[in-house]
Amino acid sequence: MYTVSVSIDIAAAPATVREKFLDFCQLPVYHRDGFFKSIGPETPNTPLEPGVKMRNVLELMTVHATLVENSSTCFQWGGGLPGIFVGYHSFCFEPSTLVQGGTKFTQKEEFKGFLAFIMGDNFVARWIGTMEKTRKGWNKYNEDLKAWCEGLNNRKTSTPKIVPIHSNSYGYPAVGKFFSTLVVKYVHLVPSLDS
Repeated sequence: MYTVSVSIDIAAAPATVREKFLDFCQLPVYHRDGFFKSIGPETPNTPLEPGVKMRNVLELMTVHATLVENSSTCFQWGGGLPGIFVGYHSFCFEPSTLVQGGTKFTQKEEFKGFLAFIMGDNFVARWIGTMEKTRKGWNKYNEDLKAWCEGLNNRKTSTPKIVPIHSNSYGYPAVGKFFSTLVVKYVHLVPSLDS
C-alpha cells in the first residue's frame, strides 16, 4: 500500500471548513484552474451518503468513485480496478493543535493494487512524476480552501450592483437613462471599485 498525504492549518472551526468544502458549486470560485475541477454526486442533488456514486473531475482525469464516508470529521470516496489500482481519497477536518479554534485539514489517499507503486517513492514513480504532481495539486487546493475559509479571497459572487452611466455619447438621453438603470456589474467578474 502507498499513501500520499498533505495537511494545512486553517483559522476556522472544523464545522465551518467542512461546510465550505461540501459547498461543491463554489469550487470554481475559490479554486480556479486548480487540481479539482468539480466534485459531486453523479446524479445532481443526490444526498451525500455512503454508497452514492461520485463523479470527480480532476486536473488529469475524471474519477468515478463511491462515497465511503461523510461524517463530521471525514469525507472519503474510493474506487478503481480491484487488484490493479484502487484508491481511497479522504478529506479530514480535525481540531488544529497550531491554530486555536482552527482546523487541521488533511487530504490523504491510500493506493493498493498491482500499479499502486506509481504513487510510491521509487525510480518509476519519480520518473513519471505522479506523486509530485499530486502533492502539488493537493497543496494548491488546501491553500485555496484555507483562503476561502479565512475570507482572504472571498469575492462577493452574487451581489449585483448598479453602475451608473454618466453620459450618453450616442445622443439618446432616454436610452442612456434606461441603460443606466439596467447595467449590472457582477463583482466576481470585474474587480469591485469600493473594496
